[in-house]
Amino acid sequence: MTDLALDPAARKRMRVLVTPEGVPLNLELSTVGQRFGALALDMMIVIGTVVIVTIVLAFASARAGGPTAELMEIVWLLGLFLLRNAYFLTFEMSARAATPGKRVMGLRVASRNGGRLTFEAIFARNALRELELFLPLTLLAIGPFMALDGGMGGWIWLLAVIWCGVFVLLPFFNADKLRAGDMVAGTWVLRS
Repeated sequence: MTDLALDPAARKRMRVLVTPEGVPLNLELSTVGQRFGALALDMMIVIGTVVIVTIVLAFASARAGGPTAELMEIVWLLGLFLLRNAYFLTFEMSARAATPGKRVMGLRVASRNGGRLTFEAIFARNALRELELFLPLTLLAIGPFMALDGGMGGWIWLLAVIWCGVFVLLPFFNADKLRAGDMVAGTWVLRS
């Protein structure tokens, strides 16, 4: 596809990447909508897995009782943390450099310097997802309940909303539609 065949919005998303071998490649950045769609699909997979594991552990815990039930709760919490982090790390470190949600949306992660994706870059972009998405969403979800119990003031919940807003809106305010994790890791999310 030539640049002349692209609409003006797609032309704005075009970038030239020069590989370490000196070969220029024309690449198209993903849109915020495409990235959100991929994240939504990935979150459905992660949440679906969590729900299934939770049901299985709940039945096992009810039958076991006592200290075994507490151990299962600990395993569940550790499993939840590992799943939501290992899911993205594993798929983005693969040869396709994309989670199932990104593959469905026709996206992949690439290094902005033209080199190979490194574990450090993938780890950095996904570690920031914990701060950008999971921590604020957890605060938003449990904040009203904690405020009712007197455990968290309304101002902390408001700060969580502002925190979410900053990170959610960040891709709208930079030319490459990068989230904070991409800025730190030196990555792009491209159309395949």
